[in-house]
Order: sequence, then C-alpha cells, then structure tokens
Amino acid sequence: MCTEGRAQWERPTTLEELIPYDVRQRFNIKTSTAIEFPLKRGALGTEVELSLFNELIIPDDYTHLKEFIDTHKIKVEKITKESLANCRKAVKKWGAERGYRVVMNHSVPLVEQS
Repeated sequence: MCTEGRAQWERPTTLEELIPYDVRQRFNIKTSTAIEFPLKRGALGTEVELSLFNELIIPDDYTHLKEFIDTHKIKVEKITKESLANCRKAVKKWGAERGYRVVMNHSVPLVEQS
C-alpha cells in the first residue's frame, strides 16, 4: 500500500489533534484550542514540512519543462511565449497547491582535477 498514491501530511489545526485519539477518549478531552502558524502552508519556507516522498524533481531546461507543463495542463502566464522563469513559477505554484516540494533538477558541470 505504500506505493499507492502519495502520503499527504496536513498541519494540525488544534492542539488536541496532537493527542492520540484513544488518549483523548480515555480522559474525555473535548476542547479545541486553535493553532496559529506564522506562515500559511505553501508559503516560502514551509517546504520543509513536506516529506521527501512528496518531492517533485522537475527538469531545468525549457524543452523538458514545457513537456512537463503540457502533460500536467499547468497554466503559465505568457505574453507571446512562456518564458523559462514563468514556467518555473507556474510549476512551483502548481506543486505547492498539491502538496509537493518542487525541486529544480540543476546539472552541475564536473571539474577535472589536474
């Protein structure tokens, strides 16, 4: 079952959600204390809340990135033609809305040692 779909983790909305269900039942805990987070989920800096299982590595070159966008029917802001920057921005937004951590697949050139 681990390979079916992806694990989705949601932020708890109350402190009581952090207490196991059986413990809440045993002690008859009925309160609901809201948790307030400084940043909304999906905001810059909240990517670390997602497990590596939810990591989506996307291509860095325009051709492959455009194929990814077309395959997933992602809307990209354009004037005449989508720019690479707008494509990246659209994919990151699309991924954040679906609970993915979007990572660009940058290739780093190897330097030969002499």
